[in-house]
Amino acid sequence: MNSEYVLDSAKTILTANLATQIAVIEAENASTVIAPTPAIFLVGKLDPTVLAEFPSVQVIMKNSSFKNDQYLWQDRVARLEIVCWVTACDMQNLHRFVTRYGDGVVRCLRKESNWANSLHNPKVGDALYSDLFETEYGMAEGCLVNCEVEYIINS
Repeated sequence: MNSEYVLDSAKTILTANLATQIAVIEAENASTVIAPTPAIFLVGKLDPTVLAEFPSVQVIMKNSSFKNDQYLWQDRVARLEIVCWVTACDMQNLHRFVTRYGDGVVRCLRKESNWANSLHNPKVGDALYSDLFETEYGMAEGCLVNCEVEYIINS
């Protein structure tokens, strides 16, 4: 395994499951206002002011570090940041939508069965929300979710 495989796996999990998780969250709240489905999933850091499709989901590798395993199998921990950018005309709904995205990402990535066998012990940390900012598509708000997953590097 390598860090790029971890990135691609997280993107695949979110692409396959995020829209469904957002719909489940909306059903739990009996919401009459439906969040837009993700328009694009990307790997890497992008300035949200240059994005042309919203909502967007970015998967970013923050770092990869050695995990002190007793058998010296070269266990590593990959730390990811998942950034979601959402736009909407209505400020109240915008904040509702971005919190649904944050919760949806957490639900997708914390579930170990979503990850390949070679990736294990996912841990999802904080969900942080940005200030509002203006884009040519309307006001936008972002959510950053921290995640880490363990993997073994190939020799």
